[in-house]
Amino acid sequence: MEPSDRRILIFLCLFLMVFTSSKVAFSALPDCEYWVHAFQQHSAVAFVFDGKTGVIVHGNEAAFRYYGYSQEEFIGMDVHNINALPPLLLEEERLAALRGEKTDFMFPHVLANGEVRLVEVSASPVGHDTNLVLSIVRDVTESTETEERLLRQNAQLRRAEMI
Repeated sequence: MEPSDRRILIFLCLFLMVFTSSKVAFSALPDCEYWVHAFQQHSAVAFVFDGKTGVIVHGNEAAFRYYGYSQEEFIGMDVHNINALPPLLLEEERLAALRGEKTDFMFPHVLANGEVRLVEVSASPVGHDTNLVLSIVRDVTESTETEERLLRQNAQLRRAEMI
């Protein structure tokens, strides 16, 4: 097995552990093709990047669809291409994720069509001897906009009651 294949396999097993909350994933290593397929077809947007360089090394079909890039375009892309944070701030956050100091993030991500979406990202280092970070992305744009709209309406109602 090539080192890059082994890293992807470790990633896939860790991904499975995240969604099943089970360490049983490692016992499934002989059934690699099954787990690779399960990861690739999972509906959660997920990708792995090199925490030191920011280069995306793997992603699933949901990530390609969500961001609007082909696999060939997405793999090898720098996370700076999809994250709208200023470069120095993004570097700080990326390194915090790599060190495991921070796991939950809120970022503005830019899709291939230029649209900016607000996302929650759960990011965790993959293994002890790699620089890989697993990111699971959840779009919260609509729910955030709805919450802001409700807060504005509540403030208007309170002001109207005072009149």
